Amino acid sequence: MDAEGDVVVGVDENGLGPRLGPLVVTAVCLQRSPTASTARLRAAASEAGIGDSKLTAGFGRMATAETIALGLLERLGPIPRDADELLARVALDGPLALRARCPQQGASRRQCWERIVALPAFGGDPETGRRAVDRLERAGIVPIRIGVVWTCTAALNDARAEGRGRLDVDLEAMERLVLDARRAVGRDVTAVCGMVGGVRDYATRWRWLDAAAVRSSSLGRHRCVYDVAGVGRIAFEVDADARHLGVQLASMVGKYVRELSMARIHEFYGRFEPELPRASGYHDSVTARFIAQTASLRRRLRILDRCFERETHGGSQARRGRNDSPDASEVATRSRRSKPGLESEAESESESESGSETEFECESESETKSQTGPKAESESVPKSESEYETEP
Repeated sequence: MDAEGDVVVGVDENGLGPRLGPLVVTAVCLQRSPTASTARLRAAASEAGIGDSKLTAGFGRMATAETIALGLLERLGPIPRDADELLARVALDGPLALRARCPQQGASRRQCWERIVALPAFGGDPETGRRAVDRLERAGIVPIRIGVVWTCTAALNDARAEGRGRLDVDLEAMERLVLDARRAVGRDVTAVCGMVGGVRDYATRWRWLDAAAVRSSSLGRHRCVYDVAGVGRIAFEVDADARHLGVQLASMVGKYVRELSMARIHEFYGRFEPELPRASGYHDSVTARFIAQTASLRRRLRILDRCFERETHGGSQARRGRNDSPDASEVATRSRRSKPGLESEAESESESESGSETEFECESESETKSQTGPKAESESVPKSESEYETEP
């Protein structure tokens, strides 16, 4: 650890398995003091209510996540006044670039972008967030960057049409965020990402990171670690959001960004149908009712099904309408590299935020050897282990 302290990047996704709304992948970049104490960090995080967003936040209970997110954002500049300003601050592709990808016909763009959601939106308290970040800094952790890759429903459906599932998109976003953090800080970083599906060797799936730059690797069922020249150390780990402060913060910020997007969608439709239920976007009866009750309105407004609901192998769950033929302006930006997609996803969408191991065909144990030698990580990371880390 150098005199400045290590730069640690926590990366996590939110919205991997819903029917509605974006997939949000978030990175929180932290500088850890050489004198940082794990015990003090754990105490500071616990006191602030920081943890995995599946435990600390959720649909209808976003105040804590909003509080922490606003506290972090304030350390990096003025608190955003609304959801658009927030995306302009943190999204690798800002709101103007994201809107430019929307179809020109009908009101497909309006459903995601028309409504202005002022912040705080969910009862979060910026002053409490400020004190929470103060506690982290006294314990030896300073936030230095937040990055988000925001992928809309249409882009996910376009990726699927190209043979790339949501897990491919998830992994690509993680790669982009790690590279963005490395460029921003100007030196190697230590990145921890949640495990994506059942992949056993991520370097073979990379589209943005360079597999040829891997100097060493340690591959196991619960943890894959790569030493990448010019980037740093990158780990993909099961239950990373239970063990790593950076991943927990990324999880909370990402959940906040996704819920703001869902609030905008609800407010758009609620302007026409005030009695509409507020839906989470996941696989629940309220979301199913929201989809059914907006069907005629969407047809009237010429909102494309591919912009509204994620498709499954059998096609969109909201049947494709006559307005769903994309024109040239609707085609999503293609990846700068062409590489075969990951194994196809399971037929049914998972409600879980993390990919199921059944969604990829896992490599055999014989394929989990180190790229630079025969040694592979054989020990597991037990779920019961509660070690609180800021690096792999």
